[in-house]
Amino acid sequence: MYPLGKHFEIDTNKAFAKKENTFIGKNYRITIITDRLIRLEYSKTGLFTDLPTELALNRSFGSPKITKKEDENVLELETNYFHLTYIKNQPFGRLLFPKSNLKIELKGTDKTWYKGHPEIRNYGGLTTMDDVVGKAKFDKGLFSIDGFTSIDDSEGLIFGEDGVLSKRTSNQDDIYVFMYHNDFGACLGDYFMLTGLPTIPPRFALGNLWCKDGMKSEREIYTLLNTFKKNNIPLSALILSSEWNFHGFKPDKTSGGGYTWNKKLFSNPGEFVNYIHKRDLQIGLQILPKEGIRKYEPEFNKIIKYLQKSQGLDIPFIPYDPRYIDTYLKVLLHPNEQLGVDFYWDDSIFKNKHEQFLLNNYHYKDINRNNNKRGMILSRRGSSAPHRYPVITSGNLVVNWENLKMLPLLNINAANMGVSFISHDIGGYYGGIEDKELYIRSIQLGTFSPIMRFHAKEGIYYKREPWRWDLKTHEIAKKYLQLRHDLIPYLYSESYKYHTSGKTLVQPMYYRYPEYYDDGNYKNQYFFGSELLIAPIIDQKDIVMNRVKKDVFFPNGNWYDLVSGKKYPGGKSYTLFFKDEEYPVFTKEGAIIVYGRTSSINNTDVPTTLVVEVFPGRGNTYELYEDDGKTNRHKDGYFLKTRFDKTIKDNIHMFVIMPVEGRGGVIPAKRNYEIKFRNTKTPKDIKIYENDVIVNHQFEPDGNDFTLKFNQVETASQIKIVFSGEDLYINEFRKINEDIEDIISDLVIKTALKEKINEIIFKNIDIKKKRIEIKKLKKLGLEKKFINLFLDLLEYVSNI
Repeated sequence: MYPLGKHFEIDTNKAFAKKENTFIGKNYRITIITDRLIRLEYSKTGLFTDLPTELALNRSFGSPKITKKEDENVLELETNYFHLTYIKNQPFGRLLFPKSNLKIELKGTDKTWYKGHPEIRNYGGLTTMDDVVGKAKFDKGLFSIDGFTSIDDSEGLIFGEDGVLSKRTSNQDDIYVFMYHNDFGACLGDYFMLTGLPTIPPRFALGNLWCKDGMKSEREIYTLLNTFKKNNIPLSALILSSEWNFHGFKPDKTSGGGYTWNKKLFSNPGEFVNYIHKRDLQIGLQILPKEGIRKYEPEFNKIIKYLQKSQGLDIPFIPYDPRYIDTYLKVLLHPNEQLGVDFYWDDSIFKNKHEQFLLNNYHYKDINRNNNKRGMILSRRGSSAPHRYPVITSGNLVVNWENLKMLPLLNINAANMGVSFISHDIGGYYGGIEDKELYIRSIQLGTFSPIMRFHAKEGIYYKREPWRWDLKTHEIAKKYLQLRHDLIPYLYSESYKYHTSGKTLVQPMYYRYPEYYDDGNYKNQYFFGSELLIAPIIDQKDIVMNRVKKDVFFPNGNWYDLVSGKKYPGGKSYTLFFKDEEYPVFTKEGAIIVYGRTSSINNTDVPTTLVVEVFPGRGNTYELYEDDGKTNRHKDGYFLKTRFDKTIKDNIHMFVIMPVEGRGGVIPAKRNYEIKFRNTKTPKDIKIYENDVIVNHQFEPDGNDFTLKFNQVETASQIKIVFSGEDLYINEFRKINEDIEDIISDLVIKTALKEKINEIIFKNIDIKKKRIEIKKLKKLGLEKKFINLFLDLLEYVSNI
């Protein structure tokens, strides 16, 4: 086989299952990989696959306890989770049993899996939003109300030891069945052991990524970037859509991708890339490899000679020819990387998802060929294991509210397939009506999604730049785009947890509260990392009160609004109201959230200043993970973990910052800190120690919070903050009366009428009488729309 290079090679030994867990007959092989995971193979020829496939890299990790019963005709296998019965050497799906020749009963339930089971109670997985308006059809995910799921790998491509992917040469059933009951964590653990743990993208991927079609010249891009800087809005990466290359001129009037810079638009590509890097930005290029190699490429004659193709004809995409892949990578992509290009966005749309998988695999492994660079790709998902190839794009999004409503489900359902790094077109890509409220809510959702990426079609009126909207919209967008960059330390630490343990950044609410899976009010809520709870706003506001009404459920314990600090006792739901600039983001009691600030606006390196917010309540520990964010040296131990530890004992509050694992030289030798204690009264005595030596600090009371600032302390040191006092926590409970007073205050109504409304609404009388008195205000000039609003609001006041 044609060699692609050592960086493509794969360890095939782990793909061979343990013999003691394998049961073989003339036409079947059944492998019990773990107590919950079964591999089912059927082949008329008796030939089976032991090599890794696109789905399964490791089949040799479980130690299940198996009970076997067998006679000439029937095989029975049993573990703690399931009971499998099979009529030997028969196709799995032929109907001899009540359902099938093979059935797997889930213990402790009345559920049975068989080949062809519709699995209609599955929670759902990924989908594409290309050209979707409204509801999209989701693929199957890992998790189901039934407590089982299956993945058919019968057509999955096979890896050779050299890493070359090829089609299977024989027809066979190759199915993996997960029988986990309600143990989602164990299911996900088995899945990641089978398929490989998720990868961690470079640090810049967690910032604000920008792409807009039609950026056709250096001057236009320089102006754009200067305007972002002038407005103090951070970006982490610039992605050039297809106009960057020769294809932009379509010299032979063909469609399709190109790989050579268009010198009429970019006179010196190397200098241009250097300029982007000097602005602390990374650069990506959109490519369309599915379209093959066009004859106008400068290296075309060399390529056709090497591939032994006919002169004068375009070369189609040949995915299963390793010689073609090698030529494509080395001749067309590597020269751009030598110029400094950081990553590629493959925007091809493949009907055959196996070909998309193949290309994702080759792209990702190739761009990571050098240990001094941690690459990433953007692409649509392939047929299997999309978590191995970040970042997955959800397709070209039509601009409308219906599609915004789909995006939280996409984030959540991606988690159901073990995927975190999914990316959407913030604000939509094309079509629809440009709407400032939709734009704001899209940015806010993007801020609290794993990846934040703008992409819009070319056109004067596709407004993705914040300054092209009114001042209020501009300021709100800027606030959240700045917040996104501040959150990178938190996001990167949570990404590391995902990379090492498989715990996705987004965790659906229904993992812990299954009863809310079908509840329209709460099914979109999700945990964002270990410390945050998000209740996305996906509906338009009530134009009369100029707010969105949102029902939010809080898990057990106490929760706090991330911005206002208002407290919500958990275990129940609340009706809340949000202005344009507000978003439902909450954190649990005792939470520790780490933000970062760097030397310049676009810089996403390890921060020189850490801002740490500490919320009231129980003790807690948060571990911040940091490495250079650019290379793969973290695999060799070049990283640092810093622990933030909060304890309370006998009215003594202690907050400790200490490095616990890793090597020096990964982060700055000295750092500035801002520690903000939220909803906490000012203590009388505060001391800060660096390795037991008192540190000078600034103290800043701030409303219900107080902040301690100290500069240039050694990051290798232990920092200890100690203060004491009784009843220091401020219980700033959320009160709906205050929310309603705030709504009344903002309405365009005569002040005298507002006083009357306030008196009626909060009067201690029966709600029916309140309704009558509100309706009588029509005689005093209160418009019908306001009367209807207050009649609705009475429902909430009456429940206080």
